[in-house]
Amino acid sequence: MAAVGVLAPAPVGADPDPAPALPAFSPGPTDWSPRMDIWPYSTFTYQVTPEMIAGMSDSCQWFNAQFDPLMGQINAVNRSLGEHHDVYPSVQSQVDSVVANIDRATGFLGPRLQPLTIRNTPDNFGPYSPIYGGEQLTAVLFQLSRIADSLRQKQPSGFARPHLDAAAGWADALRKSRACA
Repeated sequence: MAAVGVLAPAPVGADPDPAPALPAFSPGPTDWSPRMDIWPYSTFTYQVTPEMIAGMSDSCQWFNAQFDPLMGQINAVNRSLGEHHDVYPSVQSQVDSVVANIDRATGFLGPRLQPLTIRNTPDNFGPYSPIYGGEQLTAVLFQLSRIADSLRQKQPSGFARPHLDAAAGWADALRKSRACA
């Protein structure tokens, strides 16, 4: 006789399973190079350093490998928060694991993207990146840090929503630009 089992849903108050840690990311050798043939980036070539190129290359590798899985975890935790009426203790282990993954991502991206932004130069352009795609990657980093901050501060799920949407929008702009292709 075969046994038939029915899986009961977890109680509403149960803490959802924590998100798995994203694998450690180590960039590898690549033939990526910045697009310097697009205006206005073609006018900034004199400002591009090997450090900027390496940082953008590493960041693009991270983006292509880990951005989508990380955003999937972020969206899942935000959805869980909403389903649990923003009661953090009911989803805290999931929040903690997602924040740890965001922290690893921003810890990786931060030092690589920081050199990409030029501020207060005599050119009077204001803050800008001389590398095509640098602005989008820097904006993704900023939005990830805002999402982590809102989770750490235990803000309602709706508070983080604009940052999730902005991160997704900047990521779409980066993909469409093919700067990381």
